[in-house]
Amino acid sequence: MGYAAVAGLAVSMGNTGIHWYSDYPLAVVLGYAFGMIAAHPPDAGGLDVESKSGRGEVSVAPLIEPARAGIVVSVSL
Repeated sequence: MGYAAVAGLAVSMGNTGIHWYSDYPLAVVLGYAFGMIAAHPPDAGGLDVESKSGRGEVSVAPLIEPARAGIVVSVSL
């Protein structure tokens, strides 16, 4: 029921011009990433995902400082 309500709201906001339809895929990706960070915080403070080869690591973490806020993405191979 919740997915249907959100989908209906998204379509209505797209039709009225409040949002573009292209806003929603980015919102889904950001919501999923921040949800995973909040629900499963690793020891280092980021979302760690190993590459398929097992050698690399991608870390995504929120950045909150007095003068700025954003997202920190680091890749180690």
